Amino acid sequence: MTFELLYTIEQISAKKGHQALSLIPSNSTISSSIYEFEFVDKIQFSLYKNNLKLIEYISSVEMSPYSFKFNNIDPVNNFKFCPKPASRKGYKVTRNKSHESSEINWSWKYSKEKSGYILINKNAQDLEIARISGISLDGQNTGMLYILESMSEDYQLIILFTACIISSRSLINSWRDLRSFLNRKKCKKYIKLL
Repeated sequence: MTFELLYTIEQISAKKGHQALSLIPSNSTISSSIYEFEFVDKIQFSLYKNNLKLIEYISSVEMSPYSFKFNNIDPVNNFKFCPKPASRKGYKVTRNKSHESSEINWSWKYSKEKSGYILINKNAQDLEIARISGISLDGQNTGMLYILESMSEDYQLIILFTACIISSRSLINSWRDLRSFLNRKKCKKYIKLL
């Protein structure tokens, strides 16, 4: 399988209280547009292209399914992104059933052999349509996103957005794990001093 669309994902500086990723085209077949993904914890996500907000999701509930709509694109709307049950590692991308267009049934699955997540199209005999590697999924500060070139631009945006959510959740979890570890060390040190 050949992935023609390649993006480098990097952490970048963001305004106070926010974190951000940039998605930079890594080959000449992609337009030169750079995307930015901004997030606040696990409850607010936004995707920008040339400072224009394309997609936004805001919620007060951290683990609820993420329902999102495009701000500036009409043909695609009403998508859902949700974690799979705790026993399985992965995420599901679907379209709301009320939408008249063809149903999307994609699944991000963790792959140990590829050290990252792969996105498969359940409606096309589990065809692999995208892949994420690096970017804190295996302890790196940068990563790569691979997308099949045959995907429409609208679907590419869905892939960019959901890939960034997965990357941001991994970044947040890594930071929280470190903070938790440091707090445990402090508690042990405090107990020893008593």
